Amino acid sequence: MNIWYEKYTPKTVEEVILPENIKQRILKSIEEQKIPNFGFWSHQPGLGKSCTSKAIIRSANADALFINASLEKGIDIVRNRIMQFASAVSLSDAPKIVVLDECLEENEEVILLKDNKETPTKLNELSKGVIYDCVSFNLETETFENDTCEVISDKIDNIYEVQLEDSRTVKVTSNHPFIVLESGKFISKSIDDGLNKTDLVVSKGLGNLFALTNVSSVKFVKTGRVINLNVKKNHTFVTKNGIVTHNCDYLSPDAQASLRGFLDEFSENCSFIFTGNFKSKIIEPLLDRLENYDFSEFPKAEMVKPIFEKLKFIVQNEGFEFNQDLVINIIKNSYPKIRNMIGSLQRSLCTNTDIETQETSYEEILNTIRTKDYKRLIEQTNSLTNPDGMYEFLYNRILEFSKIPNAVQSLAKGQFQSSQVRDKNLNLASTLCELTNFI
Repeated sequence: MNIWYEKYTPKTVEEVILPENIKQRILKSIEEQKIPNFGFWSHQPGLGKSCTSKAIIRSANADALFINASLEKGIDIVRNRIMQFASAVSLSDAPKIVVLDECLEENEEVILLKDNKETPTKLNELSKGVIYDCVSFNLETETFENDTCEVISDKIDNIYEVQLEDSRTVKVTSNHPFIVLESGKFISKSIDDGLNKTDLVVSKGLGNLFALTNVSSVKFVKTGRVINLNVKKNHTFVTKNGIVTHNCDYLSPDAQASLRGFLDEFSENCSFIFTGNFKSKIIEPLLDRLENYDFSEFPKAEMVKPIFEKLKFIVQNEGFEFNQDLVINIIKNSYPKIRNMIGSLQRSLCTNTDIETQETSYEEILNTIRTKDYKRLIEQTNSLTNPDGMYEFLYNRILEFSKIPNAVQSLAKGQFQSSQVRDKNLNLASTLCELTNFI
């Protein structure tokens, strides 16, 4: 069965669902071959940041370099791969665009090499500063290779269990990337990116071959210690049960500072597109050099109609009878996550199942703060898979509070504590209960 989200992914900027003024701005820059440096942000995944970047590249017939800033960290990436690409002259006279698009539970076992034997070893048995031999997956050659790795960090975070259809499981954070085969290419995809039952996850097969298995389920397990393993060559590693995942981290502040200079130096020859969940993690001097758009802040009144028309087109193009109530309910349950809407539509029509209830939206939680319904507030908060995004959302809506200084102080305290506590949802619930006094 074709995956509808892949099948109907926009190929050009004209097909992307965006506010009309932003779409026209992008189209004009492509037509004039003066593509600015863009920053595409949203605190929720699945809103179209990455597909907009790819649509710009296709529409401009541009040469592109993709750097996954959560996988390839540090200043060396900036100095080497990006500099080599950005400084080279395009032989075809095409525009050049650089696109810069997190950990395992401590008891998970990864495959290390000891005396050339594959040996499963728990992450919490590894020591920082020690280089270990391991097995990694080369995405270009599609083979497994010997590599080296080291532990670079550990923290307390929410842990989710991802189960495959063959019953294998792995416990990860919501932003930890798996290797997924999508449209004939290997990509990284996390729970935050919308990892679901349609995804084919790469695992180790016989010998040096890989296997593909569908995701069966994703569920929250607990809050606990997680460990970040960095693999030197291929940036991938293999768990005990053969599941292949990426190592993780964010683009470092040093790398961001270097990029600031690169944007100035290569502005005549190269454009940059940054995508991410948290604009606040990008240093201000770099943000000032970007044309920034927050996909989570697009006007709902302007977005709903084109989303409805796209879902209607998909239903009719796939040969199903159009059911307006079904489409409206899917938009209501999943807005603004367009990727989730298309997935829900396919599951509902192809498997004749009910629409899955999505996690509570940040907007709904803000409404509950206004009503001071504490029981509902706790239930909604506990349903969130990305509680940290709520702080940025509420700060963007801070003028809706009657006691703004108190609300700002409460949000700042909650956001600071969130990086240190064991239960992020509990910490957020505490902040939201306090905010009911300031709305």
